[in-house]
Amino acid sequence: MLILVVTFFAIPIIVLVSMTMGGAIDGSKNNKPQDVVATRVSSTQSTIAWTTTRSVSATVEYGTTPGSLQTYAPEVAPTKEHKIDLTLLSPATTYYYHIRINGSVYDNNGVPWTFTTKTIRGEEVVAAVKGVTTKLSVAPSATPTPQFGTSNCTVTKCNEIKAHLGKGCSVSDYIQCIATDTSHLSTTLTPSPTSGSVYIANSACKLSYLQVGDDCTQWSWDSFNTKSHLCRTAFNRYVIQCRDKSFTSTNTEDHATWYFNGAQEDIASNSATLTKTPTSGTTIYCQVRAEDSIGGDGHATAWVQEDYTCQ
Repeated sequence: MLILVVTFFAIPIIVLVSMTMGGAIDGSKNNKPQDVVATRVSSTQSTIAWTTTRSVSATVEYGTTPGSLQTYAPEVAPTKEHKIDLTLLSPATTYYYHIRINGSVYDNNGVPWTFTTKTIRGEEVVAAVKGVTTKLSVAPSATPTPQFGTSNCTVTKCNEIKAHLGKGCSVSDYIQCIATDTSHLSTTLTPSPTSGSVYIANSACKLSYLQVGDDCTQWSWDSFNTKSHLCRTAFNRYVIQCRDKSFTSTNTEDHATWYFNGAQEDIASNSATLTKTPTSGTTIYCQVRAEDSIGGDGHATAWVQEDYTCQ
């Protein structure tokens, strides 16, 4: 009798559980993105495309570092053919992304997928930087001494080294020299960099401040007109970003509302007006930096950040 009872009740339950688990597993497989690709990549946007075997809604989570994918682009409706546009991207920048579907994260075998935006001129980054020397930054030692690139260079003072550039002293000699000599800010002995090159000292060209104006829609910073000729030659635009989420936040569940994300091409101008007016009580987080024509972290000064609560 006991055997009959167990057979009558237990077997259907086991079958039901097995079917449910199998359905969950199959559903997970149906959700898995297939043929993931970044298409239509330009200097400021890209489209992430993939397919699934059943209709689902997904979100692309992305960022400029693989461990911090804090920007989100959700789908508005379930579909099998997925295309999500990522906009307001920075030129010549590598982005990392994964896909979230129903609480599950899908990536490229344990690492995020990647793509790199084109330069501001629409060129591929590899072609744009070929033969170009990017920004150099030399940390001074306790007792710095110039290192000469050739045996023809016999001068030892910074002004003499600068005067002899191209006549025996290498560019690396100049960089080593200016690391401890502020006289390189003079506009009279500035070397002529090769095309596309950025020869700068970070401390000399970094922006000093970012501040809010009469209301939280107006923001300004120190103009490059106050910087050295070297800085004004190296950089040709500002990049300004403002949103309602801190740029240092690690809360991936907190979606940001953007109020400004663009470039100010006039290096003499030092202000911007938000494209969207925040409501009273909203805290706005803004950051600004200078970039050269290639752009991206390797061709820019450090970010200067500030926040303000709108009244």
